[in-house]
Amino acid sequence: MTGGTGEILLIHEPGGETESMNQRLGRLSTVFLVGYLLLPQLVLAQARLPAELDDEYQAGLLADFHAKRGNATELVQRVDSRLAFSWPDATPDPRITPGPFSVTWSGYLMSQVQGPYRLAAYVKGQLQLKLNDQLLLDGKTSESGWLVSKPIELPFDWHPVHITYRSGNGTGKLVLYWTGPGFEWEPIDPRQWYHDANRTGTDTFDRGYQLVRAMRCNQCHEIPGQPPAARGPALQHLRGTMDPGWLIGRLVSTHQPAPDQRRMPDFDLNRPQAEAIAAYLWSQSKPLSLEPKEKVKPAKKSKKGEKPRTRGEAQAGQRLFMTSGCLACHQVDKLGAENLFGGGSLNGIADKRTNDFFASWLESPQRINPHHRMPRFQLTPLERLDLAEYLKTLSSAGNEQSDFDGTFTAQQVEQGRELVQKYRCTS
Repeated sequence: MTGGTGEILLIHEPGGETESMNQRLGRLSTVFLVGYLLLPQLVLAQARLPAELDDEYQAGLLADFHAKRGNATELVQRVDSRLAFSWPDATPDPRITPGPFSVTWSGYLMSQVQGPYRLAAYVKGQLQLKLNDQLLLDGKTSESGWLVSKPIELPFDWHPVHITYRSGNGTGKLVLYWTGPGFEWEPIDPRQWYHDANRTGTDTFDRGYQLVRAMRCNQCHEIPGQPPAARGPALQHLRGTMDPGWLIGRLVSTHQPAPDQRRMPDFDLNRPQAEAIAAYLWSQSKPLSLEPKEKVKPAKKSKKGEKPRTRGEAQAGQRLFMTSGCLACHQVDKLGAENLFGGGSLNGIADKRTNDFFASWLESPQRINPHHRMPRFQLTPLERLDLAEYLKTLSSAGNEQSDFDGTFTAQQVEQGRELVQKYRCTS
C-alpha cells in the first residue's frame, strides 16, 4: 500500500507476508472483518435519529457513485448508514454496470465525548478521508491493508466528513473503524453518521431493492442480480413449540405484524382453510424433546440468608435482556431495532410460542430450526431460564385464541396438504 497520510499496516493474506505496525489493530481485525466484510453491498438498515434532530440531520452519509462507460457516465445517489463494503466480483450498486467506479460520501461524523480519536480503514483501492477539512487518511493499494490516522482532538459535535474511494477494476474493500475516549478499536456505528436533512432525496429504488431481498421474492421468481435468498423458518417441529391458535390467527391475518416486519405473503385464507393448513403441519411435525440438556447447578455461595436460586425469574430475565444486546436485533415495546432485516418484534411472542420453547431455543436454536439466524450467547443455564421467564410475560392483551387444540381429522389434513401445495409454501 502506498499513501501520503496515515500509518500503514498489512494484514495476513493467503500466501502473503505480514508487516506489523499496530499489533492491537491487527489482533482485532479478524473479529471485525468476519462480521463486516460479509455485509451485503447495500446497507440494509438505517439508524434512527432522535426526534428533536430530525429537522436538522438525517441518519447516514450521502453517497454519489460515478462510473465512466464509454462516452456515458453512470450516476447513482443513495444514503449509506454503514461504511463496510466488500466488492469481490460485483458492482457497488445494481444500477451500475461492472467496471471501474468512484464514490464520494459526505455528511457528518458525530463524536459524543471530547478527547483524542483515531480513524482507520481496511481498504483495497484508493481512499481519501477528510474530517473537519483535515486530511486524515490518504492511500492507494492493490492488496487489502490498513490505513491508520494520527490522533485528532474532537469535542462533542457533528464534524463535516468527506470521503472519496476509487476502484480501478470494479472490485475492492472498505471498512472504517475508530477508537476514542473510553473505547478500543471498533467499526464506526451507523448511529455516528449523519447528513443534512434538506439534502435527503427519495430513493424508491433502494427501498424496493431492500423489500425484494427482505421478502425473499427470488425464492419464487427469477430476478437478475439478486443473491440467493435466505431460507424460511423450518416447520418440522411446530408441535410443542408453537401455539396452534396463534398460527391459525396469523394465517387469517388477525395477527399481522408491522409492515416492516412482515415476511409471509397474505393468501387471504378463511378460517377453515387456515385450520386445515395447521392440521397438516401438525400431522407432519416431528417429536422433539424441549427439556434443556444443561441443568442449573446451585451456586456454592449466596448472600447471607438467601437460598441459591435454581428457578428462573422474570425480573432477572428482563435485566439480562436489556443489557445483553438483544435489542440490537429485536424490539420490545418501543425499545430496540425495527427494520426489515432485524430479528423481529418480540411483542406478543408469548402468544406465539409455548412455555417450553424459550429455554430450549436459547440453549440450542438449531435443534428447532436448522436455518436459524440467532446468535449464540454465552449464558448460564440459570440465565437462560431467567430470559425464558421474561419472554413468557410478553403477551398481547387482545390476543384472539382459536379453539384448535392440535387435534384434527384426516379430511383436514388432506385439505391442508392440498393448500400447502397450491400456495407453494415450501418455496
